[in-house]
Amino acid sequence: SSTDKFRGNSFHSEPRSFWTGVSPNNFGNGIEPVNGQSILTLKNPISVPNEGDPELSYWSLFQAETADRGFVQIALTSGAAPPAQLDWNTVDEVQGVCGNNPSHLSAPLTQRRVDLGAYKGKEILVRFVFNRLEGTQINVFPCGWYVDDITLFHGTFDQIGTTKENQFVVTDRPNGTVAY
Repeated sequence: SSTDKFRGNSFHSEPRSFWTGVSPNNFGNGIEPVNGQSILTLKNPISVPNEGDPELSYWSLFQAETADRGFVQIALTSGAAPPAQLDWNTVDEVQGVCGNNPSHLSAPLTQRRVDLGAYKGKEILVRFVFNRLEGTQINVFPCGWYVDDITLFHGTFDQIGTTKENQFVVTDRPNGTVAY
């Protein structure tokens, strides 16, 4: 987005990611944001498959003040009730500090995974909640929360071989995120 950010535009996959936080234009010089929440709710429900081991995967970088938190929440939905009327359950929590250390301003997004086994065969909505508490830290910048590449994975595991050796070579495997 074109909003000024302490870290600029960060993402895992170009050209952009979801970002929420405090703009440098609204920080310092006696201007301090107050408590609040920023909520990103995915527009369309997700059908969680009955088979396999479903996981929600997303890339995240959360850098704020020490009391601030990010929550990934899931609600069952039929599509009839608006998101504000759903019963939301927290399935993941993130936190992290962004200070005047140069490594904080160059940290990459990292992949996070959430087990969706409890939601097999159901329709869900997913939301990301940035919970901002009143600023109290010195030398900490509320850089915000970047979220990118939100994906549903599911698969089954089949035995592909056995060995008594210390290694087992798998050939002709596809590219991507797989486990052996």
